[in-house]
Amino acid sequence: MSTFEPTVVISSIKNSSAIPLKEKKDFEVKWKAAVSYFLAYNRMATYTGQVDARVKSWVKHHSSGTRNQSNFAPQLEWEAQIVEYVAFVYKLTKCHGNSKKDIPKTLPREIPLLGPHFTPLSYFHVQRRQTMPMIQPQTAYLKPLNVVHPFYYTNLDKCPRCDATDTHWDGWTTTSHCRVHGVHEEETAIGYQLICKTRENQFLYAKGSTGTDKGTFCFATTNPIFWAKWEHWAIPRQ
Repeated sequence: MSTFEPTVVISSIKNSSAIPLKEKKDFEVKWKAAVSYFLAYNRMATYTGQVDARVKSWVKHHSSGTRNQSNFAPQLEWEAQIVEYVAFVYKLTKCHGNSKKDIPKTLPREIPLLGPHFTPLSYFHVQRRQTMPMIQPQTAYLKPLNVVHPFYYTNLDKCPRCDATDTHWDGWTTTSHCRVHGVHEEETAIGYQLICKTRENQFLYAKGSTGTDKGTFCFATTNPIFWAKWEHWAIPRQ
């Protein structure tokens, strides 16, 4: 369980040896671009910067209604920060596709290791980080986020339908989080998408395919289908 403070995480990574000196100046600007775009887009304002496809798809998916937690702007903004963090540490530690080494790289000591269960800031954090705390009621409405990602769970890369290991990871779920019932409170979860190459070739690139052939070859780690064949004792617990 990790309390995620975006400003603290950004500052730690920016000042670490993982960021080249020439890139430190623009690092924070690039990191926050997705969140800045989300706020502008959600308020129907004009935005002329680069569009972050992931956050844009979140907004589109959650565009209906305003009272549902899924449409709560601070929640999605906070989650976007977490996604940026996980994507960063994953890229920093995973093996390159053409690498002959199977051992992943280690995370530098200067970079905080957080997750997979992220808890939002509390009023206490606001009080201790600000001389004159600006308490916002929205802080109390943020829900914890569980990240089901290969950075945290290294044994998920097999097809949940045919058990094939010829798979590859293909990015975050395009619909943002899903709501789950936690043990003590309501929470959210966001997953990563796994593509089975065997089934992809079977259904998408098969000879004689008309383009309308349907078959499941992409699975999200937050989808019940992904876990249907797992024994309860084998499901990772963190």
